[in-house]
Amino acid sequence: MLKQFNIVFIILLSLFIGINAQLISDQKNLIVSTHNSQIIESDALMTNTITIPEGNYYISATYIEYIDNLKFELQGNLIANDIIYKWPIDNENNKQNILTFYECHNLTITGNGYIDGQGYKWWRNAILAATGLTEDNRPNLLQIESSIGLYIEGISLFNSPRYHIRLRDMRNILIENISI
Repeated sequence: MLKQFNIVFIILLSLFIGINAQLISDQKNLIVSTHNSQIIESDALMTNTITIPEGNYYISATYIEYIDNLKFELQGNLIANDIIYKWPIDNENNKQNILTFYECHNLTITGNGYIDGQGYKWWRNAILAATGLTEDNRPNLLQIESSIGLYIEGISLFNSPRYHIRLRDMRNILIENISI
């Protein structure tokens, strides 16, 4: 059984450290309930560490911003929800990225887990977009922007709807021992 965020924890995390974690669900829908186990097993408010424990978790667009010295430990697996028509969009009608970090200076992303973008349905839409039947507004798997100091190590990324990693306006980057 897939696990999900505890909704109260999401609200507290959103208020205190800037995470706009839309949804993590144990079903292929975009609903969060107030029960089941928490995906974050750390005192992120005190340590600036977010740990995704072992296990598989569905995730929708997640936006983390304005946190310095953040350590994101991916021990479990994040699987993007593949219900395209329910995927959140931004102000420009583009699909929001699966996992975005914005202005998170000295960000560390480590672990032995993976992020699966469930790209197949998205790729089909991209082919249809080339024929003019639909638009191509696929999300990126991992986007990091406007940050200084990034270290990514050990994680695996696959089946991205668009780009596996997209870096914008970055300095001091070290990426090693990852699988794509």
